[in-house]
Amino acid sequence: MLIINPKDDETKMAEEMMRKSDSLGKTRNLPSNIIIPIDTALKDADSPYDSYFGDGYAEDYSKSTITVNNNNPCEVIVCLVQKTDSDIVMRNEYVSANSSYNFRGVPNGEFYLRAYFGKKWSPKKLINNRTIKGAFLNNVGFYSTNKKQGLFVTKQFDKGDNKVYTNYEIDLNKVLGEKEKEISEAEFFRR
Repeated sequence: MLIINPKDDETKMAEEMMRKSDSLGKTRNLPSNIIIPIDTALKDADSPYDSYFGDGYAEDYSKSTITVNNNNPCEVIVCLVQKTDSDIVMRNEYVSANSSYNFRGVPNGEFYLRAYFGKKWSPKKLINNRTIKGAFLNNVGFYSTNKKQGLFVTKQFDKGDNKVYTNYEIDLNKVLGEKEKEISEAEFFRR
């Protein structure tokens, strides 16, 4: 059985066969060992681990935001974690390579980020001691900003007649690029 990959020789051969059959006005069957998969790629703002961490949480009244910029050739799942005695994963969001995501409606509190970088998402791959379905196949790394200087404090307050909100813009390469910020797979999935 062969699964179509847009960059491999077998795929190019299958596409050429389809083009030839179309140009001849005839229908040709692809070899029985070729399967064209349904699109299983994640899209920006997908939350692949909601079934594990729970549905994402946002405060409708809050205008506080944390924007993460992924200026990296790898894809990333970013978890927004509220710093408490038990640390609560508020959201988990997919951000494609060289893209950004804006966590909106962030409530008052202290937060940090956990990030799972990789390439080639597979919805069938098992991870975290085979307890979670869906993982990257290549270039995998886990990171956290959970250090004193890596906390993001959000609050809203009145200043005169105005409401003031906290907004952060974070370059993941800068805040997670240090070796000491690496964490284990188990730490990334800690609830």
